[in-house]
Amino acid sequence: MTTKTTKIFDHDRLHKQLIKKFHVLLGQQGLGQEAKEGILAGYGVEHTNELTLQQLQQVCSSLESNRRNAKTEDKRADMDKWRKRAIAAAFGLASELGYAITMDGAKAMILRATGNEYTFFNKIPQTRLQAIYYGFRRNVKDMNSTVRLAEEMLIEKNRKNTHN
Repeated sequence: MTTKTTKIFDHDRLHKQLIKKFHVLLGQQGLGQEAKEGILAGYGVEHTNELTLQQLQQVCSSLESNRRNAKTEDKRADMDKWRKRAIAAAFGLASELGYAITMDGAKAMILRATGNEYTFFNKIPQTRLQAIYYGFRRNVKDMNSTVRLAEEMLIEKNRKNTHN
């Protein structure tokens, strides 16, 4: 009799854990009551506790898969953002240096900035893209401040020459 009682207890405990997991996953993905009701309706039930263990496992597995896919999409979007920033910084630096470059030229410039460690632009990891972006931006800022300083020094020198 104890074995049967233990199995029922384990079944009930697992069922409660899966229900809790289901609700946590819904919350993590920002799915509200309407989405929950839609999922339950797909299984022909109105309440979460009416789902079988197998159905709960399916639902939780599906929600976890959605979460993994969303994280992958977030990573892709983040990588695209840093690629675009690095390209924009390459265009900015080239412009400050007086060069007009194409998209391929900007990508080549970024690849060279990696020390030719990478042969394909899309293979450059995010951390390297960030470093290159900030490096290019810093160079543009340094050039701008150096030009301003040189201009100020020339103005001061001209002012002294005109007063003598």
